[in-house]
Amino acid sequence: MEVAIRFARPPAMRPFPALALLAALSAPAATQTPLTTETVVSGLQNPVCVTAPRGDDRLFIVEQHTALIRVADESGNLLPTPFLDVGDENVSHGGEQGLLGLAFHPEYESNGFFFIYYTDVDGHSRLVRYTVSAGDPNVADPGSATEIMFIEQISQFHHAGDIKFGPFDGYLYLSLGDGGGASGFSCSSQDPTSLKGKVLRIDVDHGLPYTIPPDNPFVGLPAFRDEIWCYGFRNPWRISFDRVTGDLFIGDVGNGWREEINFLRSGQGGANFGWPIMEADICHGPAPCAGAVPECFAPQLRAPIHHYTHVGFWGPCATIGGVTYQGCAIPDLRGTFFFGDHCFGKIWSFRFENGEVSEYTYRTIELTQEGDYLTAISTFGEDGHGEVLFASFNGNIYRIVAAEPPIGFADCDGNGFDDPCEISEAVVADLDGSGGLDVCQDLSADVAELSLTAGGVQNLNLHAGVEHANRAYAVWGSVTGTAPGIPLSGFVIPLNYDPYTNLTVVLPNTPPLLSSFATLDANGVGTSQFVLPEGVLSPDLAGLNVFHAYLILGEFLELVDVSNHVRVRLAP
Repeated sequence: MEVAIRFARPPAMRPFPALALLAALSAPAATQTPLTTETVVSGLQNPVCVTAPRGDDRLFIVEQHTALIRVADESGNLLPTPFLDVGDENVSHGGEQGLLGLAFHPEYESNGFFFIYYTDVDGHSRLVRYTVSAGDPNVADPGSATEIMFIEQISQFHHAGDIKFGPFDGYLYLSLGDGGGASGFSCSSQDPTSLKGKVLRIDVDHGLPYTIPPDNPFVGLPAFRDEIWCYGFRNPWRISFDRVTGDLFIGDVGNGWREEINFLRSGQGGANFGWPIMEADICHGPAPCAGAVPECFAPQLRAPIHHYTHVGFWGPCATIGGVTYQGCAIPDLRGTFFFGDHCFGKIWSFRFENGEVSEYTYRTIELTQEGDYLTAISTFGEDGHGEVLFASFNGNIYRIVAAEPPIGFADCDGNGFDDPCEISEAVVADLDGSGGLDVCQDLSADVAELSLTAGGVQNLNLHAGVEHANRAYAVWGSVTGTAPGIPLSGFVIPLNYDPYTNLTVVLPNTPPLLSSFATLDANGVGTSQFVLPEGVLSPDLAGLNVFHAYLILGEFLELVDVSNHVRVRLAP
């Protein structure tokens, strides 16, 4: 992410055909919700990554030169104990070196795995897996380090260092720079036997240190490393997936003339993005790279979807790109890609749909707080709910928020998220398919069906809303046309209008599986269970409607609220 100042006449330029699409950039953006920022964390040192496990209210922030991963609680308070201290004795400092990347495993809630990327004291790059500690979710186990990948480096520049998990395939993606000097034209990006200048794709779930996904584009080609997903990059400092579409955006820091935003459709690897042969629309030529590398403007070279001019330290010099907004707080913003520039302190956004850039918007003024200046932007990220964050070397983490009530916003439960968006992200919020949140409907309205076809424990998710966070709850159940405890085809169906969380189908003379009170979590979410005996003769239960309602209990076990949440149909 260094600055390379060069005063010379640029090499020959000729537009890529695809870049003609950028004429749309001059078109005014459609009416959108006005935006602003809120400072959510401050007091950091060189933050270069901000992220969170999905659904988590905390933020995890990577400090590049302290080699610390810090935790901020839901109020933005930095916890005094770091989540992980990689250690000065393990990490190199200065320039583009340090602790650079962090990614949580998609199954982090159950396996506790997370991955970091850093340059060691010898300047080489390492991808390492850690595990959260067993006793404290805010602290990692420092003794759990397992090295996944080692990349030898020859300079302190162009290490890139972003790591992400694909939202659909679950594979780990790692962006690597070409390893060249500040203004060097390293040929490693076009070298198929080198991992540098590439985005890699590996499977970290089936064998250590990793295995190769069988659908990687160069598997079985002797000339190529199997890990390569796409190539031809100088220093792809930050990459991101659209969590809804699975599309991959790659911000590649330019050399002296262009900054690039590159794009790959979900699941489509194998592209060559041209460095050092080309820098966006500028031709550097294949020399001095040896081997069969393409000529400038060759059809196999993929053009960026957007580029802008690199003019040195006092202007644009290093793209920080970016994140696609897919949160639920600003519904009309969904699908908008945000990116910025490190030196210039500017932020822009656009949409990329059907191969075209549209709604290109200069965002810096509306996202600049009074008395602040967006200098040294270092990264964009998403919180656990998909809201967009960005960081600055001034030590702050900012969240992009609506400056006015969002356009088309519906929020019946008052949690700050758009109801249709919540439904699309979490199907348990609208089990009856009515288009409204279950928690906002009365006892008689909220009916849904869940087909149970096998014995054993069946989970029923409850969403009572944040206003009932940490309260005790019980579950009430009934059976259509029957009274509690009536035998039915050899089974006893009990009515649990009592402080138990299980509605249980039991064999005759077998005590029902009952549990004690349960408590909703900080988001007002809980889980109840149906227990069906193994080997149930399903025809005996076909068509039986079992209605569930949950009761929210107060401090003295008084009834606070009741909602019919789901109808369960026990089907063959």
